[in-house]
Amino acid sequence: MELLTHFPPRNTPPVIASAAEWRAHWPQIAATGLAPFDLAVRAGLTADRLAWAFGGGYQAAIRELQPQHLTGADTGSLCATEATGNRPRDIQSTLSTLPDGSLQLNGAKRWSTMSPVATHLFVLVRDATEGDAFARPTLKLVRVSAQAPGVRITPMPATAFTPELPHAELSLQQIAVAPDDVLPGDGWSDLVKPFRTLEDIFVSAACLSHLVRVACDQAWPQTLVEDSLSALAALQVLASQPPGAAATHIALAGTLRSIDQVYAAVDAHCANAPASAAVQAWQRDRKLFGLSAKTRGVRTERAWSLVAA
Repeated sequence: MELLTHFPPRNTPPVIASAAEWRAHWPQIAATGLAPFDLAVRAGLTADRLAWAFGGGYQAAIRELQPQHLTGADTGSLCATEATGNRPRDIQSTLSTLPDGSLQLNGAKRWSTMSPVATHLFVLVRDATEGDAFARPTLKLVRVSAQAPGVRITPMPATAFTPELPHAELSLQQIAVAPDDVLPGDGWSDLVKPFRTLEDIFVSAACLSHLVRVACDQAWPQTLVEDSLSALAALQVLASQPPGAAATHIALAGTLRSIDQVYAAVDAHCANAPASAAVQAWQRDRKLFGLSAKTRGVRTERAWSLVAA
């Protein structure tokens, strides 16, 4: 693991106050050529705040999902959520075939994480290319250049926690799509659902690595570092497993529970520690880790039902 070869971490990360600054810094991290899991760890170690640890882990998760579609200094945003939600029935954006046989994408998205600094958008759409108005369309994931004509990215207001992490609304009008940019497989079951698992693994790895560096810098309790490294080792194993497998989801649930215990220990330490920039940053951004608890619970219940069948 990248962290263990550089333990204890002694780097002083640069202060990065905005998404634009992070985007300028990202090529230095991506240029290391590390495998996605170690890339997530490196991103966490070199982040001066949780927002950029999350951002680096998020980019690593996309690379693990589709390594051939995001390389070098590229950055991506997986764009699924629409005005009514992010479930399959909520998706109204479409991929259609024009009379001349070319492909065109139209639609709108919101809460697209990191899209303001993305070079590529991975857009979940209803596949209407077969032209059957009565058939239930499947979903596809389509790669779109963030600079393509017809793409408009409107940043959304900052959140109360990790406010530096950018989200945006997307307007996608008459986007020309090359056949090779339609990712193979079902966009939901083969790509978006596995990505959610990979996101949990790789973002958790980046955030834990960031936490290890802060704990070492601030002389926080050694048990926090020990438990964080233990959880990182478990995440590394899970990163090598099929992200759609029930066993992966069950093991990940246990690992995430262990990570929650680490976060609770940090909470307890910060509640009694002298005020500092590190303590204040943790207390402000801590809510980031509770966002997907309900979705994870549903995923775990589904996994148990599959192994019990």
